Amino acid sequence: MITKSAKRCLAAVALAFLALGGSGCFWLLAGAAAGAGTVAYINGELVKTYSEPYTRVWAAVDGAVKGLGLKVESDQHDNMVGEIKAKRADGETVQIRAKLKGDKLTEVAVRTGLMKKADSQLIMDEIDRRLAKR
Repeated sequence: MITKSAKRCLAAVALAFLALGGSGCFWLLAGAAAGAGTVAYINGELVKTYSEPYTRVWAAVDGAVKGLGLKVESDQHDNMVGEIKAKRADGETVQIRAKLKGDKLTEVAVRTGLMKKADSQLIMDEIDRRLAKR
């Protein structure tokens, strides 16, 4: 039996295929790890939706930034949305945004430099690890 949430997720995936299919954007859509929704890499930004409350995801984002030794330049957040701008040791800019999408649904977007998906994925992996620990 497919839940309402799963049906909505599948509908969003279908719409993403339709919307992005002819746009020429580089994108990747794949199944995500347990407890998460979809992952997409669109226009240089890695975006993942977690089936977790915003406050828990934000704590993981904050811990990942500190754990990876990123130099925070700005950190603005409340209980619904947040953004961290930081620099790596090599001067590369990192931007991480989190946004409450529902009761237990939070979207995280990571941008590292200009079109550096692998670097963004490393940060997202650290967020995943921190969420899995709890």
